[in-house]
Amino acid sequence: MGNSDLENFREILDEEFIRDWCGSKSYSRGREYFQDGEIHNATIIDNTLFGESYGNYDNEYDLEVDCDENGIDEAYCSCPVGSDGDCKHIAALLLTWLHNPEKFHSPGDFKAALDEKSKEELIELIQTLSKVSKEAQELIRAFVGSNDIAGIKEKIHSAFRIPGSRWIPEYAIYQNIKEILLLAHELELKQNYENAFEVVRLLSDELKFSFDTHRDESGLLREAISKCIETMTDCLNKVSDKSSDSKSIKLRQDITQQLFSLLTFDFNSGGIGISDLIIPAMVNLCTTDEKNRLATRALNIMKPLDREQQASFIRSLGTFYLAMKGDSITEKQYIKICKDSGLIEQLIDKLLNLERYDEVKKLTMTVNAYQLPAIAEIFASKNRLEIIEEVIFSRPDALQDGRPYEWLKKYYLSTDQKDSALTVALELYDHRPGFEQYQEIVSMIKSHPKKEQIETELIERAESEKYPHVAVRIYLSRGEIKTAWDLYLTTYNYIWDELTTQIAKAAQKVYPEAVIELYKKQAEYHIRIRGRENYQIAVQYLAQAGLLCKKTEKQNEFHVYVESLKEINKRLPSFLSEINRRLPALLEK
Repeated sequence: MGNSDLENFREILDEEFIRDWCGSKSYSRGREYFQDGEIHNATIIDNTLFGESYGNYDNEYDLEVDCDENGIDEAYCSCPVGSDGDCKHIAALLLTWLHNPEKFHSPGDFKAALDEKSKEELIELIQTLSKVSKEAQELIRAFVGSNDIAGIKEKIHSAFRIPGSRWIPEYAIYQNIKEILLLAHELELKQNYENAFEVVRLLSDELKFSFDTHRDESGLLREAISKCIETMTDCLNKVSDKSSDSKSIKLRQDITQQLFSLLTFDFNSGGIGISDLIIPAMVNLCTTDEKNRLATRALNIMKPLDREQQASFIRSLGTFYLAMKGDSITEKQYIKICKDSGLIEQLIDKLLNLERYDEVKKLTMTVNAYQLPAIAEIFASKNRLEIIEEVIFSRPDALQDGRPYEWLKKYYLSTDQKDSALTVALELYDHRPGFEQYQEIVSMIKSHPKKEQIETELIERAESEKYPHVAVRIYLSRGEIKTAWDLYLTTYNYIWDELTTQIAKAAQKVYPEAVIELYKKQAEYHIRIRGRENYQIAVQYLAQAGLLCKKTEKQNEFHVYVESLKEINKRLPSFLSEINRRLPALLEK
């Protein structure tokens, strides 16, 4: 999100918005805080407003409001009641942004101001800061020592922290470490590979920890760690693997060890994608001895792991082992590693190449049903589809899961085996009817001699006790509104889902009064479950009911109903705000 989104939010921000977000009580108290000037250190970073506010006992609270073009995405205050971001301190921050936006600074504002200062003035400022703040002393020490590793380590540590702040956003972290990444690149260009590696080693270790506290939705942390890996692999490429120099040998060992550490971090954390960068680089750049050492390390890590609890980690280690060993591994060793690490697809591929069909069929009977489509692709590529067909059709869980049958259906259609595809589609529908499956089958039988009989059987199956919603959608698609409505009223009890909305729209002309009541029930349901988003949905349904009342000349009854709804929910200020502000406009459309 960019600054334009923040500007769009500012255009819709007003005091009523702040009152709705925080509630009347917090808004009133927040206005007092705003008028007393309690908000300080107001800052903008990307789409987030930051600030600090004094508490009742001279303590300070950290404030954050993450904005988008539609309003507030999320907010947080470190006060005892601020976790939902609707306390008086947040109200005061928003009021400050509304009425005194000039109080908010961005990193760019400081840079522009500092650019105008002389060298002497800047030195005097730095000396003053060093006297009043311990945190400033640490930052200055890290900056001054940027040419030595100890200073760089302190600088990296400081890049991930803001003194006095609970949390620092990903954007700010990335901005802070850009200079460090540039320094590593400059060291590499100067052929100072040892220090270049040490900088990105320290930085990548710190980045690993940051993934525990950040979701990295922006992808900036992954980009930063990818740049570290790029520098490491560049250094590995340029440090000779034929040198007998002990420093070069140790540096290569250190680089491969750090890359392996990042690799296992990626495997064990569920994957952020950096293994896709590391494994090809190690295959291309490592010597045979280095690959063998790395493969042995992977094997030693894998052996004591729990096969059920850490199956994904084990598979990743097995894949890495095979990549390091390459063609040097025997078929027997390859099969053993595949079995030990759960690499079923690679194992099946190897067994098919060896024409060990009975063994591969037996193995395929034991895998989870959800794995069968991927395995079926292997059989199809080897022209051995008959084996996987037999396995799928003989396993009840394959039909229960559905995906293996879906794969077969798509394969039959792609190879113009229409009758086989129809058979599989009918089995899937009979097991679990669905409207999309019905539509697909209807398209498949356009020229079938038993088209009408098949369609009738499909509808009868859908009308069974468990699947009336499918039958209702089928009748709607056929234009049989009365049949769909009658079936809906007698078999369906959910008033808040998509199907109810569909049938209400379809039946407006035929049963307007009944549909009005249905819209009212939908609105009342969304009011009961609370929340501004649900209130907005409720108002939409009320508008639909109101427009129908207008067509049936029942505006007065609708007006009475709306007023009674307001009275019943008079303790819900956000709902009242939504209905008073939006309903009149919607009824005019």
